[in-house]
Amino acid sequence: MIDLLHIASLAEEEPYYLLSGISNREREGIKGISVIQLKIIEPDFDSMINEELEFPKLLEISIGTLQSIHKVFAVFAELSPKKRSKLRSYKGMFYGLKKYIPEKKFLHKEFNLPNGYSQFAGLLELDSTTTSFFIENLRISSFAFGLIVPEESSALFSKEKKEQLLSALYSQIIPDKSEGSVEYIKAVIATSNLGIALFRITTDGQDNQYLEFYGPTHLIDAAISNTLLPRLKERFYIRQQQDAV
Repeated sequence: MIDLLHIASLAEEEPYYLLSGISNREREGIKGISVIQLKIIEPDFDSMINEELEFPKLLEISIGTLQSIHKVFAVFAELSPKKRSKLRSYKGMFYGLKKYIPEKKFLHKEFNLPNGYSQFAGLLELDSTTTSFFIENLRISSFAFGLIVPEESSALFSKEKKEQLLSALYSQIIPDKSEGSVEYIKAVIATSNLGIALFRITTDGQDNQYLEFYGPTHLIDAAISNTLLPRLKERFYIRQQQDAV
């Protein structure tokens, strides 16, 4: 079973757990951003025996549906700095993927830090050839969040623009390079300003898993409310929570 929560305006939902500690300037940046949260309610053991694993199936259907109308990317962030070396720079972030995925599907960038350390961030295009591999290896990857890019947008359709976006996201979402944390609200603001929606995966410590979508209201309405949710309702029982307005 899935609980569905639709927050029509992130700026007007007060308080909201993602917004704790943000500045007034950042709060201005979330106007016009909507949220749809899908919460997988963990079934009991007996009901799991003869059923597919719910969350991987939710991801598979969600990504596959969104791919039919937009470009979908996974963003990876190496949160803990590592000692810089020629070998590390040569291998990059996706060295192990090269035997499974064409190199044109991924891109990485190394960011140099003080005292001889560095961190990598990268993008992987999710399509029919890469999505299954992404889902199967999700738990052992450095996945940070996903991007839903409208076809008409040119934001990620060249190597130069992808590198520029990675640099911008890295500088904003991992401000303390030693802490190993992602500031999702900064990523939401940065991507929404480009007309891009963001999705992330999280848990609540009680065996419940969440798939959350953030982005410009018109994009969330068109891509998630009007396209993805009808498709999910064919496979899952979705319980509507009261919309926040």
